[in-house]
Amino acid sequence: MKPAILIGAALLSLSAASAFCQSTQDSTIGSVQPNYQEMVKVEGGYFKPMKKSVKDFRIGKYEVTRGEWHEVAKWGLENGYDLNPGSFKPGEETLPMQGINWYDVIKWCNAKSEMERLVPFYFVKGSIFKSGEFGETGADVIKPKMAATGYRLPTNIEWEWAASGGKKSKGYIYAGGNDLDAVAWHGGNSGERPHPVGQKQPNELGLYDMHGSIWEQTWESEGRGGNYRGVGIGPFQKEFPPEKGKFKRGKVNTGRWVGGFRLARDAGL
Repeated sequence: MKPAILIGAALLSLSAASAFCQSTQDSTIGSVQPNYQEMVKVEGGYFKPMKKSVKDFRIGKYEVTRGEWHEVAKWGLENGYDLNPGSFKPGEETLPMQGINWYDVIKWCNAKSEMERLVPFYFVKGSIFKSGEFGETGADVIKPKMAATGYRLPTNIEWEWAASGGKKSKGYIYAGGNDLDAVAWHGGNSGERPHPVGQKQPNELGLYDMHGSIWEQTWESEGRGGNYRGVGIGPFQKEFPPEKGKFKRGKVNTGRWVGGFRLARDAGL
């Protein structure tokens, strides 16, 4: 596997790629009270845009929030992880966590796994990855433990398959519909600021914010070599409008992107 991809939960054109609390929802979009651990099982299949098959997997119903990041990172910091819990104002707990680099995301996945007494997914030279960075060769150094029961990042193809609706896809232009305002926070309706997760219409799989909101990081950039990742543009900033949402390639970033992520796990867990 190769390094991370930063995908526009944002505005990858799907016409081409056609918690700690109980989750509740009434008939009004925006009333969701997220259960941040909630995972959606996605049935695999053949993904024509990539000409590859996808196995069954689980993916987070929501982007990881600031509140969840803080709680897990605080535990991690107390248990040998090189993580910054950060801080946020009251009322910001349900905003998507952003501005974090790929290495910190990988560490956080391991910390959450250990916190829940699961087998972590990412290892370096046989040891659980808890600290350090490795420049542009990160995914050549950090090795997934395939028998792990813990959390991980989705792969590129898993993310795109899920965003498109998988086997339940109705061929929408965006993730969940053809009305951009209904499914996404973007530069035209967001006030150029993040909004709480789960307020817009979900896609066919019940996943929220797969368009708009923030960039989302994934594990690898398939077929492009060890120094490449993808960048999908078009989150809530006006400088990245929907019509320019494309899948681009760029070098692995170790800095602080305006990006976040959602979790994945293997299907049988």
